[in-house]
Amino acid sequence: MRIRIATVVADAAVVVLLAACGGGTPHTPASPKAPAATASVDCTSQTVSQQDWIDHCAEGAKKDLAVGQTYTWSDGVTVSVVRLERFQPPPGKQWDPGLYALRVYVALKNGGQVPLDMAKLSLSVEGATTGGRASVSGFNEDELLEGRLATGISVTKRQGFFLDEKYGFKVVISVQRDSDQLGEFVFPKFTGTVG
Repeated sequence: MRIRIATVVADAAVVVLLAACGGGTPHTPASPKAPAATASVDCTSQTVSQQDWIDHCAEGAKKDLAVGQTYTWSDGVTVSVVRLERFQPPPGKQWDPGLYALRVYVALKNGGQVPLDMAKLSLSVEGATTGGRASVSGFNEDELLEGRLATGISVTKRQGFFLDEKYGFKVVISVQRDSDQLGEFVFPKFTGTVG
């Protein structure tokens, strides 16, 4: 008799627990999240053009980052523009009137599984307000993006540019990476003001 009462009590407890947890609607697992699409671009389509995918689907492609923020590519490599500064030319060097010289400091960390060929990275600088593209300074003081960066290692490099003052001091820095390494076409952009 005791066994039968214990069994009935245990069965009743299970029924109460199932009723409390059931909630009436069956649980459906979440489907994988596709990239967000705009009204005119289907990001899941195999026929979407590369440019449309870059413009509308790539994570972070249209959102500028502020100087000091970090972008991480899918292979674990991170990049950040950590500082912008104006500088004077070294003694004996001059440039055209109306131009100013700026340095971009870029921090890289190889969080990936293989060495990073830094020559596959490049920087471009443009005016953020009224356009204009900066030209590379080519001074010996620049620390070019070249050589290999081992796994787990971080480095900060600096590169100089000239920009016409008519384009202002607010700039956009694009960090471009050879897409053959990743199969990605995301070039993060960082905005800031040259001090």
